[in-house]
Amino acid sequence: MKLEVNGTTYEVKIHGDKILINEKTIDLTKIKENEIVIDSKKFYLDFYERTGIGMEGKQQSLLLINGMAYTIVKIDTDQETIKELRAPMSGNIIDIYVQLGSYVQRGEPLLVLEAMKMHNEIKSPRDGKIIDILFNKQQPVKAGEIILIFD
Repeated sequence: MKLEVNGTTYEVKIHGDKILINEKTIDLTKIKENEIVIDSKKFYLDFYERTGIGMEGKQQSLLLINGMAYTIVKIDTDQETIKELRAPMSGNIIDIYVQLGSYVQRGEPLLVLEAMKMHNEIKSPRDGKIIDILFNKQQPVKAGEIILIFD
């Protein structure tokens, strides 16, 4: 898979118990819950998954390494592999712009999720047809729950 971190692209490969970043092996035995050792250097990590939708409708995450913030975007080489839209955070669904059977384009607004009194417009991560909507307006949703399903 390809990841973009603060505008720089990295090729990440997972082979069994090995992770390669730009063809360099990461020693998984040196990974702890919130720290990693690479080339004898220790890095402290905090990861915030799915912090929002960035440019071109891409889902962003935030990674803090030794207190420095980095935005991470997965570069989808095959966007049709995305089958589910999951809630990026806990909150209440305020509005849903699509219906069952709607065809949407990547980056098109799908719904509004209110979290911490902020209205977050959630956009489509891919082109496709909506085949199931699992929540209704004014219904609470937890982070990670499936909101809708694509074909």
